[in-house]
Amino acid sequence: MHNVKYDFSSCHVDVPNPLAEEIIKWGKENVGDDDIYVTSHDPTFGREDEIHITILYGIHTDDPEEIRPILENAGPVTIRLGKVDVFTNPFKFDVVMIEVISEDLSRLHWQIRERLPSTYKYDRYNPHVTISYVKKGKGWRHRGIDLWEGREFVCNYSIFSAKNGVKKVFPL
Repeated sequence: MHNVKYDFSSCHVDVPNPLAEEIIKWGKENVGDDDIYVTSHDPTFGREDEIHITILYGIHTDDPEEIRPILENAGPVTIRLGKVDVFTNPFKFDVVMIEVISEDLSRLHWQIRERLPSTYKYDRYNPHVTISYVKKGKGWRHRGIDLWEGREFVCNYSIFSAKNGVKKVFPL
């Protein structure tokens, strides 16, 4: 766990153990240390050690009570994993990740965006499980790996992370 302050708050769901541990282990065994992108000013880069799926990063409020009515009783979310893929960041790194298919997560993402002030840079929601941040061009050899494709799980809680690092768990 990192003690980092962020520009915005976020909401996510955790990938359950032992699946999360399996993903961490695979990343350590298959993404070389020399490929990992690290920076001294932000320890959240490198290998992901809290395996999760972000519902929305960019929420303006720090107050978990503002998101409570959206999350509570939204119902459990069903998540299906896809293949390993890579998306590029226009700056210094690429992201090795697992595709996520979930209408439930998409619904929650849009509900939060519609009901709470937020900053979001993209036209579409692209849920994923981050494995690691790698140097530009170093993640493509992992693209298409189908180790987790079709695996499904259900999350019955979500986590609101305030930009100051304080977290609040909400049942779905």
